[in-house]
Amino acid sequence: APPRRRSVRPAVRIVAAAAAVCVVAGLGIHAGENHAATTDLVEGRIAVRIPADWNVRRVTDGPGSARVEVASPADPDAVLYITQSRVRDTDLTATAAALRAALAGQQPGVFADFTADDRRAGRPVVTYREVRPGREIDWTVLISGGVRIAIGCQNASAACAEAIGSAREIG
Repeated sequence: APPRRRSVRPAVRIVAAAAAVCVVAGLGIHAGENHAATTDLVEGRIAVRIPADWNVRRVTDGPGSARVEVASPADPDAVLYITQSRVRDTDLTATAAALRAALAGQQPGVFADFTADDRRAGRPVVTYREVRPGREIDWTVLISGGVRIAIGCQNASAACAEAIGSAREIG
């Protein structure tokens, strides 16, 4: 009888399976380095990249502007706040002046560290801090197209940088 030929397929399958395990393990390690899965949150005229597993809630009542609240399921103190408004003047200097005037009319001590010409995630922005009992929110305001986007960050630095870097008008 002729010698029996061994199939190469089982060996190829083993190598392919081992490679797949290495890739998945590598992704898991990469995700553990603050590169969690993200998704684009589309709201009105904007899109912002947020952690995929965070909870999204629209807030339309109470003090402040209508906003989207994006909260970590693992840490209730890690929150992003996202607001938007159309603007006629897309100049960041004009935006800073309008924000400064609006904040000046608020209760003393609530808004601090106003910077009219700042940079976050490689973008020109206006920044300030909102201090309320039990929480501090670092606000970043930017212009994309004809929309002013404000992103408030509370104990969420990696998610905040991703949101700021990705925020954009979508049409």
